Amino acid sequence: MTKHSALNFLPVEKKRFPALGLAYAALNEGGSMPAVLNAANEVAVAAFLAGRIGFREIHRIIERTMQRHQSKHAKNIDEVIEVDRWAREAALAYVH
Repeated sequence: MTKHSALNFLPVEKKRFPALGLAYAALNEGGSMPAVLNAANEVAVAAFLAGRIGFREIHRIIERTMQRHQSKHAKNIDEVIEVDRWAREAALAYVH
């Protein structure tokens, strides 16, 4: 028999992890907002990995992109793809 230690989780320091708050906001908003968050995150992280932006710009790009989006419920996959395309273009506009 294997004995496991207890896992203890501390509260998240919101100032240290601002993108987590954005993720919760996208979940609470629902609709197309989580897709926007994901697309903007992928663009921002790719820009960071390419050396085009600093690490601290990632969450700012995600937040600005989310602020520009009016969440809606997608009726089909084509609408989800369009939201993803829009969010990637919007996020890319913030990459210097």
